[in-house]
Amino acid sequence: MKTVYSRALLLSLPLLFSSVQADVLLSEDFDSGERNTQDLPDTSAWYSSASGGLNDSSGDLVSTANRFALTYFTDSGTVDLAVGDSLTVNFSFSVSGPTANYTNLRVGLMDSGGSRITGDLSSLSDAAFEDYSGYAAFMNVNQSSGFKLNERLDGYQQLIHSGSAYSSLTASSLGTGGTYDEETTYNGVFSVTRTSTGVDLYFSIDNFEGYSATVSDNVGATISFDTFVFYGADTAVSGYSLSSVEVNYSAVPEFSSSSVVLGLAAGLAALVSRRRR
Repeated sequence: MKTVYSRALLLSLPLLFSSVQADVLLSEDFDSGERNTQDLPDTSAWYSSASGGLNDSSGDLVSTANRFALTYFTDSGTVDLAVGDSLTVNFSFSVSGPTANYTNLRVGLMDSGGSRITGDLSSLSDAAFEDYSGYAAFMNVNQSSGFKLNERLDGYQQLIHSGSAYSSLTASSLGTGGTYDEETTYNGVFSVTRTSTGVDLYFSIDNFEGYSATVSDNVGATISFDTFVFYGADTAVSGYSLSSVEVNYSAVPEFSSSSVVLGLAAGLAALVSRRRR
């Protein structure tokens, strides 16, 4: 009898513990003429730190040097992570030479704090960015050090180009700072997962030795996000192109959800049926 009861309960486990729910917040392929269109999840509006700094006529989002490309992957509000939830950005990019000894590419995942820009800027700095919090990866090339994962500090108008607006979460730089091949497409991943004590950040770039790391932030961690930003420095590259950006939110179902109630009911019903036999 005990074996029968155990089997009945096992049959109800898929209802009790459903798989992680994944939502696509943005799946951007940069169709021509849609740079300023916000129609999630198919496309989002992208803003530059300079008027005319971005162009999508080629089917990629192309930027000149020393410009950032910024987008919001929610129409309003933020994605708020509960313990176990993850937010993952997959992005593909290429660069135009020359590559140099510099922290040339930076990628950020942030919370705008409700201070969203609504158009291209005339500078890399803006008062709206004083409320932004979150994280950024600073990537080097042609150096003994590769990249760092950093936490953004409050109160700075410099969004991502200035290192003074960030505090490093890594004791030292990671990787070896390999060389980008001009016009070669690279694929990157930047994710944040909430833990019981803070968040775990994961960052990687394919084909770059050491460009992969997981770092924890357990003090004042940012757990809400709505902003993705990509930046290329002027002394390192003459420009960059983004060919795709996908943002996914993976949520752990709450134990008190209706599926749990249904699962318990199914398990109990099976037990009662077996007993009556």
